[in-house]
Amino acid sequence: MSNNLSGTASPATPPIAKCLFQNERNWRLLTVSGSDEKEDRDDTNRILSERMGSLLLSQNLLVLVGSGASVAVGGPSMKDIWNEAASSQKSVFQRVCQAVGHPEGNEDIEELLSRCQGALVFNIKDNDNIKIFIESVECIIRDRCRKIEEWKSVDGGKQDRSEVVGPHATLLSRLVPRRQDLPRTRIFTTNYDLCLEIAAKERRMPILDGFDLIEPRTFDGRWFDYDFVRRSTREGWVFPPKSGPLETLHRIPKNPIRCARASSPKSRSLTS
Repeated sequence: MSNNLSGTASPATPPIAKCLFQNERNWRLLTVSGSDEKEDRDDTNRILSERMGSLLLSQNLLVLVGSGASVAVGGPSMKDIWNEAASSQKSVFQRVCQAVGHPEGNEDIEELLSRCQGALVFNIKDNDNIKIFIESVECIIRDRCRKIEEWKSVDGGKQDRSEVVGPHATLLSRLVPRRQDLPRTRIFTTNYDLCLEIAAKERRMPILDGFDLIEPRTFDGRWFDYDFVRRSTREGWVFPPKSGPLETLHRIPKNPIRCARASSPKSRSLTS
């Protein structure tokens, strides 16, 4: 008798990873569920390695890191944030959604926050509730996305910071070092967490993020034009091989002082 018929839940089947190459219509397997698919998986990995190696030698290399990079190591998804916001703000959640005209059934927390921010400009009657709602949801995002030591692995086990950001560190170590005659890799992220920043620290890559270097740090966009170089008596000024910009398209700040800039694009430059 199967586990399902006996009343015991069967173990969850791990998802099958696939990829879609440019100029192809069919998805290729990256993981296999049976021995018959192993040859297809190996063929896909070989092609993927070849194409990735070619991309790394591109004249201009730009990488967009989305939420999947964080969810894969235990980070919350936008669906998780929506559910937690709806639960913690139960008394005003529906009222706020109606006040800002958020479509029913659309569980996009970022779109809801954007509508709330827009509503504040027009000074509608529920502005006080909307403002408190925005602050509460931003705190949820900040707490869930910044406390990466509390993230569980995909299989539910505990993990420390190094384990969480390990894949991000590997990504940086592969993407950032480039030949001196090639432009630096540009890495963009839409994520709220600091996995890339922490990974950069693990790999001893100091971050230039648009804030000056004197405490208390103050934002100044002119710092985006600065860079780090290594002084050498033989070669003169040399750009470090492990360097490149990391630009965030949106980011919830670490503390309330920076809340006004939460929706403004910020750039970060990684160097070592």
